[in-house]
Amino acid sequence: MRHEPREINDLSTILADIENIDRLRTCIQTLSEAMVFAGISLPSLEDLEKLCVILSAGTASLKGQDDDSSEPALSNRQCECMYWIAQGKSSWEISQIMKISESTVNYHIQQVLRHFETSSRTVAAIRCVTAGYFQID
Repeated sequence: MRHEPREINDLSTILADIENIDRLRTCIQTLSEAMVFAGISLPSLEDLEKLCVILSAGTASLKGQDDDSSEPALSNRQCECMYWIAQGKSSWEISQIMKISESTVNYHIQQVLRHFETSSRTVAAIRCVTAGYFQID
């Protein structure tokens, strides 16, 4: 359910919003306590963010399967850079491992980001995995 923003013209509108927020907090607290009592735990915000990234990467790769475009595959160097990104390495660390300059590593990463139409290195790495470019151990 989505609500359009409304103008706040008077104090009663502000107070009604505060009361609604307090009711919502009470409901969330009650629900949380009931879930703990039942042995159900809520995922952390970090877990939810990771799940969103994984789901968006999966849907993006599924969209790509429908296309019969002649989009070029990633190069071996691009895949290697993304593999090391998936392993948590920085651009400098990757440059040391691959024995290339850090700017070359960043160039390869930028090409992959462009390929997957994202600005996130993490999302790009996940999309590489879901597209089958490499596996994570």
